[in-house]
Amino acid sequence: RGHGGVTTTYDDTVAAWRPLLEEVLADYPLPAVRVSLVQDLVNTSFRLQADGVAWYLRLYARNRHRSAELISEAILVEALGAAGANVPTLHRTRAGAPVRRGERHAVVFAWLTGTTKKEERTTGDYAALGELLGRVHGFVDAWTPPAEFARPLLDPIPASEWLREIPTPLRSDLMRVRERWEGVASEMAGVEGTRGLIHADPSFGNVLFQDRRPYLIDFDDCALGFRAYDLAVVLAGAWGRSAFAENRAALLRGYRSVRPLSENEETALPVFMAGRAASLILWLIRQDRNHPWLDGQVERLREFLTLDGSGRASSHRHDDSIYGW
Repeated sequence: RGHGGVTTTYDDTVAAWRPLLEEVLADYPLPAVRVSLVQDLVNTSFRLQADGVAWYLRLYARNRHRSAELISEAILVEALGAAGANVPTLHRTRAGAPVRRGERHAVVFAWLTGTTKKEERTTGDYAALGELLGRVHGFVDAWTPPAEFARPLLDPIPASEWLREIPTPLRSDLMRVRERWEGVASEMAGVEGTRGLIHADPSFGNVLFQDRRPYLIDFDDCALGFRAYDLAVVLAGAWGRSAFAENRAALLRGYRSVRPLSENEETALPVFMAGRAASLILWLIRQDRNHPWLDGQVERLREFLTLDGSGRASSHRHDDSIYGW
């Protein structure tokens, strides 16, 4: 089937999306491509392969973000790339739009080659990622977004009625995180450079390495929040792995090589790690209250609540026997 006068072929894996894909691809200046499914999770993504070149197509989940927020995400990534940051290159529509609006909004980026380091990581990898996050935050510090720019405010534990349905022990933990989060917010109120646009999900699953050079991908969760939260996301993923202290030090060293990180921000990292765990817990509960990952995240949240500012367990620990999910 053609789009724009060229012939596109579709793998069997994309049959369910083919009618929509044909509409979307017609609006992009692309050569003949072969379309294959990458993954179908919250969003649905595809690889568009031509001779010697490829693109990444994402179909956004319905009603997850407003169209203005999706356009703002694409504009941010494009601006980061223009400034030399290691991010994907945006491919605009024939009409020059950053996002193709429709039944499911779509965005296209040049395909990035590389590997994710979900398992084997070195202290050098943590240092490189810390430096990249520092450069991204530094760019955003100096960047003036367009007037219509809109991204949500990061709130890992929103106050909502449905929280009452969560069993009391876990709800108490979540409220404890919220209290500490609000305490940090009060302490950092008005402190320049501690808040702004962040990636909000820079886990190693969202980082592609080309040799030792990291590229930050998937800005779907980017938000207005504490800059140190991005570091906390990385540290939450590193928790429980070998050499946590060394990797933590490397991450912060890499960040500080290009951008300041205050002692107060470093001290608040365990609170932000707990906030990360809380946000994942609430997301998992929305999917399935018996999700196999849920118990592990609850355990992590409780461990993060025992950490001091240096990332070590404090002398006071909760008695886990009084908790339970």
